[in-house]
Amino acid sequence: IEEGNIQHQILAKATESYLLADAQKFNEIDFYSFYKISDVNALFTDRSLEPSIKKHYEQYTKIIN
Repeated sequence: IEEGNIQHQILAKATESYLLADAQKFNEIDFYSFYKISDVNALFTDRSLEPSIKKHYEQYTKIIN
């Protein structure tokens, strides 16, 4: 949780923020959420992300793969 709080503080002060996650990270539940996907400028992922999942998350932020 402490690491998540630090990441949240860093992202909150950034002019722009980006996330990097492989396709296997989508639709997974973690024990702690430190930032809203809608608060990042874009999310970079690999090309194995299913089009339906990409379309769902594009309502929150730009998905680049």
